[in-house]
Amino acid sequence: MRDFQKKFNLMKKLILFVLLSFVMNYNLSYSQSDDSMESWNSYKTPGHVHEMLAKATGNWNITTKFWLTPGSDAFTSKGTSSAEMIMGGLFLKTSDKIEGMGNYRNGSAIIGYDNSAKVSQKIYIDDYGSGMLYMTGTWDEATKTVTYKGQMMDHDKDAYVDVSETMTFNGDTMILKAFRPDSKGNQFQYLEFVFTR
Repeated sequence: MRDFQKKFNLMKKLILFVLLSFVMNYNLSYSQSDDSMESWNSYKTPGHVHEMLAKATGNWNITTKFWLTPGSDAFTSKGTSSAEMIMGGLFLKTSDKIEGMGNYRNGSAIIGYDNSAKVSQKIYIDDYGSGMLYMTGTWDEATKTVTYKGQMMDHDKDAYVDVSETMTFNGDTMILKAFRPDSKGNQFQYLEFVFTR
């Protein structure tokens, strides 16, 4: 009987210990999940930069300039763009149609801002190539400008090269300037899009 009583008391203590451990872990994880929920809500809620992106929704006329080399004459063309916010106001989706050299180039971008990383992000595709351009950048509130950096394929070299873009938002005008390396590796502006509505 004594052995049974000892085992029974030991079992009660063990069960009590397991229950207390469970309760303490539950409370700790519940507290952490509250913090996680708050963090996640902040991550998924459109903020100030998303509001700036939303101002770009609508239809735009585009005037473009394209330079093959530094100092060369620019090729000019015209086009249209439509932009809409998607995914609950977190991303701006654009669809562009640019006339050039007797045909049209169709392109599309998804532009967003990562609330946690505090970084602007952009993915661009068009029917002039099978690759995707992915860029990240910083938002300058004073100038209403995003400066992006990324890499794109240089078809002459069959290698990726560093590129950058600036996108300035100014009410009914947006200006995109794109830069890439010349044959000597020096960055130059090779593209300009002026959006007006």
